[in-house]
Amino acid sequence: MRMAFRILLIGAICLILPVGIIAGWFISGVGLRDVNSLEVYVPNPNGGILFPSDCITNGPLLLLTTNDLRSSFAALHAAEGSARQGYSTPIARRFQCQYSGKQFQREIQEIRFAYRIRRRFNVEEQQTILSNTAYFGDGQWGLGFAAHHYFGLTPAQLDSAQMATLVGLIRAPDRDSPLRHPDRCLKRRNDVLEEMKRLGSLSASQAEAAEAEPLGIRQP
Repeated sequence: MRMAFRILLIGAICLILPVGIIAGWFISGVGLRDVNSLEVYVPNPNGGILFPSDCITNGPLLLLTTNDLRSSFAALHAAEGSARQGYSTPIARRFQCQYSGKQFQREIQEIRFAYRIRRRFNVEEQQTILSNTAYFGDGQWGLGFAAHHYFGLTPAQLDSAQMATLVGLIRAPDRDSPLRHPDRCLKRRNDVLEEMKRLGSLSASQAEAAEAEPLGIRQP
């Protein structure tokens, strides 16, 4: 009886120990970018121009505060945040240039970094980081520059259709480019507006009116 108990105990240890080691490695920051370094993308109380020293962008970023960006959060939630992992996955993907190794290794690193992002930043902070660092196509990084480039406006001045157009670009900015593929961009924008209606951010009449608007992109 004692021998059987010892065998079971040893078996349990052999099973639990590797699981514990793997879990500890997963939640640790070993081999990852310091998640606290993302604080710079949540400026408070004043924004400004940032020239990043990492690989996130080839040019400057116009950092806007959470208050400056709050008008975009409903559309951003419809475009990127309604999935279970929310905004942490696209944020982690923005910084994937920090990771090395094969594709599956990079994906594991992204998952680990996304987990740490969710633990470190609240939802609005994650929305702010994503808005300030996302690529919107045509050389535009960050919602501040993108709003001016495509519409000649600030994010706070955008209407629902314009905001849905921009946040809809985050997932595939080249494929859905309003300059090169306006039909795809229009469909993506309307998909975002439909999701906003489903989530209660827009009424049926507001969504219908927004979907009837042309893209209205400034031509370069």
